[in-house]
Amino acid sequence: MIIDFEPTPIYSEQLGYLDWRNFERELGVVLKEATFSQPDTPCTGTTYVSTPEGEDPHSTNILKEGFDFYRTKEFILYNLRKYLVSIGSTDLMNIDITSSWVVKAPPGSHTLVHNQGHSGITGYVYLKVPARSGNTYFRNPKDVGNYNNSIYRNSNYSMVDYDIKTKQGQILMFPGWLDHGVSLNKSEEESLWLVFNLELIPREENYG
Repeated sequence: MIIDFEPTPIYSEQLGYLDWRNFERELGVVLKEATFSQPDTPCTGTTYVSTPEGEDPHSTNILKEGFDFYRTKEFILYNLRKYLVSIGSTDLMNIDITSSWVVKAPPGSHTLVHNQGHSGITGYVYLKVPARSGNTYFRNPKDVGNYNNSIYRNSNYSMVDYDIKTKQGQILMFPGWLDHGVSLNKSEEESLWLVFNLELIPREENYG
């Protein structure tokens, strides 16, 4: 499914049973030995990430380091192809997972508004989503600095967040430059999701 957000396409899909079970199993192996820390990057807000103390999450890539996430990478690429076809992108691409990590959001935590501007496409896969644990939201890319201008504040050009009430086993993909965040975890349990960034490089034969 494509959510056409002003007019940025956000990809949202629920994983099938087998994909979900494979993802849960593969990530579970890594989480048994993972250590979580709060990096110095302000965008993580009060959440924790599966990176060594003080390390920038963007320098981490759990999908390409150590354990072989074969099935997880398979369904990520499958959904990426569906995303690209649905928005009319038919060029052949070389795809690289440039970084990936797990976010743990304890009760009372949240992430701040941020983007992955260096990334072609950013994705989330939700492993654990208790009720009231916070939505993933996106900032209106049409804002262009007009939010504080009273002329535009209540018009069709005002900044309006788009909330997605995420579920366990859901995958989202969106352009890396799109501002986004995760709202306050009001539940009594932690939530967990995988973050990954993809670089799409056009192949030379596209221009032969």
